Amino acid sequence: MHPKSPDSVICPKCGYDQSGIVDSWTDRCPLRGRCTECGLEFDWADVMDPKRAHLHWYSEHASGLKQMLARTPSTIIRLFYPPVFWSRVTVMMEVRLRWLMLWVLVIALGAHLVASVFVGLGLWTEYGVWKYGSLTLYLNTFGFLGVVRLVFNALFAGIAYMEFNSRGDPYFGFARGSYSSINESWFFLLPYIGIVGLWLIVLMVIPTTRRLAKLRGVHIARAAIISLLGVWVIFEGFRVFIAIDAWIGIPVWLGTAFGWLTLLLGVWFLLFWGSAIRTGWKIRPSWLLILLGTIASILGGIVAIALPTMLG
Repeated sequence: MHPKSPDSVICPKCGYDQSGIVDSWTDRCPLRGRCTECGLEFDWADVMDPKRAHLHWYSEHASGLKQMLARTPSTIIRLFYPPVFWSRVTVMMEVRLRWLMLWVLVIALGAHLVASVFVGLGLWTEYGVWKYGSLTLYLNTFGFLGVVRLVFNALFAGIAYMEFNSRGDPYFGFARGSYSSINESWFFLLPYIGIVGLWLIVLMVIPTTRRLAKLRGVHIARAAIISLLGVWVIFEGFRVFIAIDAWIGIPVWLGTAFGWLTLLLGVWFLLFWGSAIRTGWKIRPSWLLILLGTIASILGGIVAIALPTMLG
């Protein structure tokens, strides 16, 4: 039962070396163990072979790209309610950051392409009906560059834009950053980035809370990568709003509903990290760390909202 390398005999939670305990075994091997550093109780079989604890529904634990995509719906469904997700994705589950980053990249690109299609359809209507009278007139005026403009603005809506000056010459620009226009979608991500950023500071930078957590960095990295996917999905949601605005305009009720949704998404991030600490990472005592992290992340979100305005 001895492992092939000392690197495989560490506490799944804090990374404390367990090889000395393993070397002390003589007549028999115990089934259960307890880390003397962080207090985590575990099955020795799971420590020796982390792949035993793979989750059949989780994309990070897939064995191939096809399986990873097939597991995406079940992964996302559990992410909707973080306590359910973290009750299964605990510190005992093998962390495969490269595979997780690949999954996040694939989902992010897929969401971007889907949102770009919606934006393109919205701009098609806007250029062909609202601004230029007809799409034929628009294309006759700008020709191939008009098509380039349509595709570019569909792909980069919320980040950059392509327009024509009074002489018909094209020019490019970046969204300046303002809460006054939905077309500058990246700006609306700042509070969520502030929330995630402050959680990372609390867990990885501040010495007192780092000692309280006693947690391997890979677990924090897993949560951060998934959080970034959440931020990106929010961005694509704002881009869909750009499409709706270009197509028919945004009704008051829809704008109000989306405003409440953005608030609920902020609550989701707080619940996600709080559930990770208490349920997934089994940090005890947990409430002090959750309280400190929640207060810090809310302040981080508020500062992120206000900072561009103060600097501007």
